Amino acid sequence: MSGDRFSYDLQSPGNLLIEIGDNGGTLFLDDDNVVGGAYAPWAVDAAGVEVPTHYVVEDGALVQVVDHIGGGFTYPIIADPTYYGESLISSVVTRNPAAGRELSVHTSTWWKTTATFGGTVISITVRNHVTDEFARITPSPWDTTGARQQVSCHAYYATLKDPWNIELWRPTVGEAATVAAACNPS
Repeated sequence: MSGDRFSYDLQSPGNLLIEIGDNGGTLFLDDDNVVGGAYAPWAVDAAGVEVPTHYVVEDGALVQVVDHIGGGFTYPIIADPTYYGESLISSVVTRNPAAGRELSVHTSTWWKTTATFGGTVISITVRNHVTDEFARITPSPWDTTGARQQVSCHAYYATLKDPWNIELWRPTVGEAATVAAACNPS
């Protein structure tokens, strides 16, 4: 089979880098900052049958290749990238269980896609970004070093757990001890 190619030019004030992950989705990086991305590409024919498709990067543009020719598909075929922005946290909810106050950090679809993206440098960048976002959106007195260490630990070791329960009553023990305690230092 072969197919058609659709180029999407992405504009950025800086030096935009497009990375394609193992899951087929993309990350858009401006220097070291994650500024967006796209879900894994999709395409369907008029009968609702999935059509093989994938992304490539050519001359700085994101290109979607739709492999439809010779595949016996019903036309027309619809293919369109689904972009997303940079919010990695969808909400933070304060809870007061018996043990003490905690924050339920709900991650966004964008997080779930980028966190499993693959590649050490990108993974570190995205995981640092979610910890920074937590610190930025969580008001004092809940924004503590211990809370950020728990978020960072969840970002690295409980990536797809949702929500992340950040227990504010837990002591601040440092990154290594937080990881050693499976994100729940005592």
